[in-house]
Amino acid sequence: MKRNTKKIAFALLLNLFLFFVLMFVLDVTGTFSLDGLLSSFGFSESDPAKIEDPYFLAREEIEKQYQAINLRENDLGQMMETIRSNELLQRDKEDQLISMEKQLKEREVKAAETELEKVRRSERVKEVANQLVNMPPQQAVDRLVQQTDDLLVIDILRAIDALAAAEGKASTVPYFLSLLPPERVAAWQRKMANINMLTNDSDF
Repeated sequence: MKRNTKKIAFALLLNLFLFFVLMFVLDVTGTFSLDGLLSSFGFSESDPAKIEDPYFLAREEIEKQYQAINLRENDLGQMMETIRSNELLQRDKEDQLISMEKQLKEREVKAAETELEKVRRSERVKEVANQLVNMPPQQAVDRLVQQTDDLLVIDILRAIDALAAAEGKASTVPYFLSLLPPERVAAWQRKMANINMLTNDSDF
């Protein structure tokens, strides 16, 4: 009985050995896959790592894309803010230029009006001086006395001197002054002296 048991055990081991040798030969020749047989019993040598979440990598990639988009949005926001600041500065400069142009135009208009007023005044002074020269001395003196603007009277007297010089005649101004009230003549002479002083200072 013991011998039969030993023979049976030996036969089983021999058969099992021959079976694995046969499987190895078939696997080497490519006729049969030993890995496939082992994997069917749960003994695969190259058992791949199990992925717990099949969408993990996809979510990671999407998260990276979201982060990149957020960075670009932040960059665009900063660029837009810079553009807005530059636009405000540009508008301020444009407003300043418009204001300066307006002030310059107003000054030019005022200067033109002032110059025109000077021309009109000069023409009017020459006209009055010509009238005074061609009327009786006392009547001319009375008109000068009626003037309340001393500067205008001084300009008229100077215009009378200029007319006499242009015609090569003696000026009637000294005679007019002799007929005028002394206090008025003194006031005119003081103002005329001050004007001449200011004119001489401006020449320097």
